Amino acid sequence: MRIAVLGNADALHTRRWAGILASRGHDVRVFSLERPPADAPAGGAPITVIAGLPLPRVLRYPLAGRAFARALEAFDPDLVEAHYVPNYGFLGALVGRRPLVVQCWGSDLLVSAARSPLHA
Repeated sequence: MRIAVLGNADALHTRRWAGILASRGHDVRVFSLERPPADAPAGGAPITVIAGLPLPRVLRYPLAGRAFARALEAFDPDLVEAHYVPNYGFLGALVGRRPLVVQCWGSDLLVSAARSPLHA
């Protein structure tokens, strides 16, 4: 199965999750606006960094929708999995590829949602 993981490539959890899926024989690629750390170990799933504009997060993710849509079109995944509801979950819904799975990490619902009505 071809799986596109939308998530923060700087976050260890995203890289580990994608690596586990890849180790189970899936063709996995991470798509991110953030770069992985330079010292991140090689292996796991390849990471495609989408060049985003240096804008506040509230604008950066929605405005990256077209670039993500093009990248996903080229990869043509069977499944899109987005990590963290307010940013990549929103971006995954905006891109419109289906099926879409959105992973909650906890703080996106328990902490971020309390920041503002927009986050909620």
